[in-house]
Amino acid sequence: MPRIARMLSVLVAVAFLAACASGGPPKRIWPPQASVQELAVQEDGTWRIGVRLQNYSNVAMTFDQATLDLAIAGQPAGQLALTPRLRIGPGSTEIVTLRLPPDFDAAGRVADALQTRSGLRYRLQGQIVTSDPTGRHATEFESVLTPVPGLPGVLR
Repeated sequence: MPRIARMLSVLVAVAFLAACASGGPPKRIWPPQASVQELAVQEDGTWRIGVRLQNYSNVAMTFDQATLDLAIAGQPAGQLALTPRLRIGPGSTEIVTLRLPPDFDAAGRVADALQTRSGLRYRLQGQIVTSDPTGRHATEFESVLTPVPGLPGVLR
């Protein structure tokens, strides 16, 4: 009986060592995503834009730079250039805010949407550069912004 107990304890120890050697769950790196969280028309006509940066990976990711072309209702509205140098945890999101002097036609389309209280399609397309892990990620996102009740000049 002592011999069987020793063999069993050795087998259990080997099983524990094998389990520890696996290094945990595998790292899954998925391309990050950018979208517009909020567009607010300022008194001087510029836009304050909240850009939502989403990390879909199961490891933290440092967002170094993003260059994104914004189109409103199919028309170019301007380029968003971000250098947040922001570390975002796995499966998490952060909002980065910037100002943009909009294209004249795009500004008119936003004003119309705010006045008529209607939705407005937008598209972000460009590149996100990350470090730790390092990568250049093409990104494209389309959605609709709608006026926010009680917040004049704000679309979400």
